[in-house]
Amino acid sequence: IHMQQVQHHHAHMAACMADNGLSESSGKTLGVVFDGAGFGADGTIWGGEFLFGDYTQVTRVAHLRHIPLIGGDAAVYEPVRTAFALVKNSDGAHLAQHCDSIASLRTLSATQRNVFAHMMDKQLNTFAASSVGRLFDGVAALLGICTHAEYEAQGPIELEGLLQRNLSMVQGYAFGIDASTTIDYAPVIRAIIDDIQAHVPIATISRKFHSGVVQMVVRVCQELHRHHPFNQVVLSGGVFLNEFLCVNTLIALRQVGIVAYAHKNVPSNDGGISLGQVMVARARQSQ
Repeated sequence: IHMQQVQHHHAHMAACMADNGLSESSGKTLGVVFDGAGFGADGTIWGGEFLFGDYTQVTRVAHLRHIPLIGGDAAVYEPVRTAFALVKNSDGAHLAQHCDSIASLRTLSATQRNVFAHMMDKQLNTFAASSVGRLFDGVAALLGICTHAEYEAQGPIELEGLLQRNLSMVQGYAFGIDASTTIDYAPVIRAIIDDIQAHVPIATISRKFHSGVVQMVVRVCQELHRHHPFNQVVLSGGVFLNEFLCVNTLIALRQVGIVAYAHKNVPSNDGGISLGQVMVARARQSQ
């Protein structure tokens, strides 16, 4: 038996392509794949990826800036660790001040703060993840919605719940996008901190955050289209189970003239992975 290795996010992308009947004749595709975690081609943890290619192979053309997962999996169960990491990575000079003024970070003792900062600085049991799922975790924890998760994706689910299925967009927090197409969350985190300290309602902050993610996807897709001649965009990964994100990203991409697809019959999360793996293996074999 000949084994084919298929990278996790490539499989997500291929699953969405297959779900929408896209074939080799459809031309190159840009996959926007946002999830909690998958092993990346460079040995780091991925989860905020823009992949250009087809069933046979893809190139990573943009991604979210790495988020340090303090204690690895412990950060998934205690998202307050990710909130701390995001604040330290976004406004480290004022870390102590923010830890004292933001209610969710005040739950961390001085010892915990020192240990977490040391783990980040020395990269001790701390793993880099370009994960949009972990970004949602960290923002939910920062807002005090979910500092310790009791089930998978609790923070992101409750953060979306604040929107009460009202899908109206607002002007979102603006991500930084550099020349190498690394998407920087630091300006978003700093703006959220400002809004928390100004007592802006958390439902408003959630809507600005969600809208900002949608607007970032559109900006990055437009930027990438100048250099990578893709014919369509597919949205996949567990993060796109979020109704606000999925619906608004499809609408916004189509409004700027980009053909865009989401999942219809196959799950957007890891439930759809096996279909993508089969499609990639088959395409490679037929070559």
